[in-house]
Amino acid sequence: FTPNNDGKNDFYRPILEPGCVLNDFLFSIYNRWGEQVFTTKDPTAKWDGKLLGVPAEMGVYMYYLEYKSGQDQKKHFLKGDVTLIR
Repeated sequence: FTPNNDGKNDFYRPILEPGCVLNDFLFSIYNRWGEQVFTTKDPTAKWDGKLLGVPAEMGVYMYYLEYKSGQDQKKHFLKGDVTLIR
């Protein structure tokens, strides 16, 4: 993603299907040293590519997502990476 305020790919967040209801939502992003740079329990929150209000370094970041969904409220876990480009 490219947080450069051009209105395109300026934020990073999970994309949810319309009407999707999640419980126990947790979305976190970590730098290459394992330091948490962003975390939220709000499914609509987005990472703006900043760390403590300062633009984060260009590079690869890991994300971790956990949530419960569906009638059975089964817990789901997802992880992967995102590349921040400046």
